[in-house]
Amino acid sequence: MPPGPLRSIAKTTGFALHTVVSRNRRVAQLYLNWLGRVCRAAPDRAWKEFVYNSVRSVAWPAVRLKEVTTRFPGCELDVTLTPHVNELDFQLAQLYRSMPYETEVFRWLATRSYSTIVDIGANLGVFSIYFAKRFPEAGVYAFEPSRKVFSRLVSNAAANGVSNLHVFNCAISSESGFLNFHEPAGHETNGSLNADFASIFSTNVSVTPVPVLAASAMECFMKKPPVLVKIDAEGSEPQVLLSLRELIQRHRPDLLIEVLSVTEAALNDLWFVRDGSYQLFNIRPEGLVRRERFLATGYRDYALLPAHDSMKGV
Repeated sequence: MPPGPLRSIAKTTGFALHTVVSRNRRVAQLYLNWLGRVCRAAPDRAWKEFVYNSVRSVAWPAVRLKEVTTRFPGCELDVTLTPHVNELDFQLAQLYRSMPYETEVFRWLATRSYSTIVDIGANLGVFSIYFAKRFPEAGVYAFEPSRKVFSRLVSNAAANGVSNLHVFNCAISSESGFLNFHEPAGHETNGSLNADFASIFSTNVSVTPVPVLAASAMECFMKKPPVLVKIDAEGSEPQVLLSLRELIQRHRPDLLIEVLSVTEAALNDLWFVRDGSYQLFNIRPEGLVRRERFLATGYRDYALLPAHDSMKGV
């Protein structure tokens, strides 16, 4: 979008249009489905972010949007998702030909090869589906504790026909049982076992007991190397890694984790940072950048590779 007065006019006009359209559920549904078709037909440019922000600026009624097909960033693999207005899957799929999402991580993963992938905090299944398509001979095991988000994960997996993806509606911790799961209103994909983390996104947080699988029970998922364990647990990454310590030390899988400012200190206190058994790499557009300690940046994903072979394929 052009800067200055034209941008201001476009912003005001977009807000006014979306305010009017959002008042009627049926009209809103027709409009959003049409808007998606128009935007996906056009090349991905900066103006699509403006459209997305304009849509986000108003409250929409509950609408049912059609499945759409977009492309994983940095590769030739397609993915089919059902968007939900003002949520992550709308941003990723509804407006773009290629989803604007962690492109640097997908580019790095395209250089790797795995026989087993464990995705803890699978959310809507974007990475789980990518793993299943990118590594069709591998076993992909996805864990998501939120009932609502899990239902979308199942739907997305079915839409993509990935038979090697196995999904589980539970969290991972040190012991089996139940733990409270905190879901901030309007930010379902930011649900967390960590109450303080969930409260960052909303003052209205619902609490639901969710089943928990003991990390020790995941031994069966580690027996076919090479193994990748991806952990995106919305603020609970340090606790999940601690629960997996024995398995990680025994099987030495590659690790892919999200590092946020609220978890940076706890992650830097973990054993593999202190003893050097893993080397830490921040995944950035220019590639892997070696770090001695975790540092939360705008590029929040880190690859952790066993020290003895960490330079292979870097």
